[in-house]
Amino acid sequence: MEQAANKIRNEMDANTDNSYIQIVGQSLPDHIQAHPKEAEKISNFQKTISNSLLEMKKAS
Repeated sequence: MEQAANKIRNEMDANTDNSYIQIVGQSLPDHIQAHPKEAEKISNFQKTISNSLLEMKKAS
C-alpha cells in the first residue's frame, strides 16, 4: 500500500497544474484503504492517473 501511495503522490507532485490528477489523486488513498488489494494494481508503473484520463477520452 505504501508503494501505491508514494506513486500517487509522485504523480500529483509532478502534475500540480492538472486539476484532474489532483482530484483523483486525493481520492485514491481512501480507495486503497477501503480496498487494499487494489494497491497492487495502482502500483503497476503503466497504470497512472493521466493514462486513465487518456483511456476515458478514447472511450468517449
